[in-house]
Amino acid sequence: MSQAKRADLIAASLRAAPAPAQTAPNVVPVDDFARQVMDDLFDRIRGICSGWRSAWYTQTVMGKAKEEWLAEFARAGVNSQELVNNGVRALRQSKREFVPPPALFVDWCFGADQLGLPSLEEAYREALAKTHPAAAATATWSHAAVYHAAARAGFSNLQHLSRDDGMKLLESKYSQIRREIAKGNSLPPVPVAALPQTSKAADPDLGNAALQAIRARLKGARNV
Repeated sequence: MSQAKRADLIAASLRAAPAPAQTAPNVVPVDDFARQVMDDLFDRIRGICSGWRSAWYTQTVMGKAKEEWLAEFARAGVNSQELVNNGVRALRQSKREFVPPPALFVDWCFGADQLGLPSLEEAYREALAKTHPAAAATATWSHAAVYHAAARAGFSNLQHLSRDDGMKLLESKYSQIRREIAKGNSLPPVPVAALPQTSKAADPDLGNAALQAIRARLKGARNV
């Protein structure tokens, strides 16, 4: 594949060409370049997954699988070679023998480790600790992505849900955040923690004057 025409905009290649009247449902019209991108990806997957034939046992089945993967990429916004490479790296790291479902591969394209972000487990531990009422006001977050995922999940929700439910909730929001980052969107900065006000040193003269005023009021009250 020519480097000058690398797959920087796969989704853009999925042009909505006029479909024939008898076009099968759920089939996404694609151009030759998008097919070339997917052919290259499938070659890489077959080189990694030794059991690929169990999923793509005929050329016809493989062709239908490519259409499904292209549609999944278009829906999810996998639109750059870098994102595809993220998925391929994660596939290698997984040491899977068999071909992953396209939805799982898409998740890998936006994986936290591939984007240089804390893992879900690390993000959950941090969110649970720093959304506690005793820590929330002064917490310093490792990354804006973790803070915004926790904020979208709801600080109170994370504190009151079970680990499994809290993890699922955070995973959903964290996945959204990662996709936004991967697409080049900027996250708002993390709000500066509201630090407690430092107390001023007591002025002994003011304290004595206040004490004398209180005593004078009490003495006057007794003389009434």
